[in-house]
Amino acid sequence: MPYYHDPQKEIVYSLPDEPGVTKKTHKGKPSGWTISGTLEITDANNVIDKETGNWTMPTSKAAIYPSNPKDSKEDSIREFFSRWRPHGSKDISADEYKKLRGEYERRSAGKK
Repeated sequence: MPYYHDPQKEIVYSLPDEPGVTKKTHKGKPSGWTISGTLEITDANNVIDKETGNWTMPTSKAAIYPSNPKDSKEDSIREFFSRWRPHGSKDISADEYKKLRGEYERRSAGKK
């Protein structure tokens, strides 16, 4: 999985190694690809809303990229990862992601 960290915002993100890939057609002819997955988000500053019991900030987001009809499947997948890389984040290892995610989950769970 690609893992990312935004140290200023104290957020870690992950995307699937292999996103979903669907061939698009228009009137029976190939018209590109739809690349999809879930961007997982762990924010150290997230809190649970006392009234709803839900997190106040998103913990995941549907990541979808409808490619240009001229793009190959491989180019479309590359573009998906490029477009869904969170702005201001840096690549991190799986071990670093696991460590930071645990830390951020503990911190956010302790906030009232």
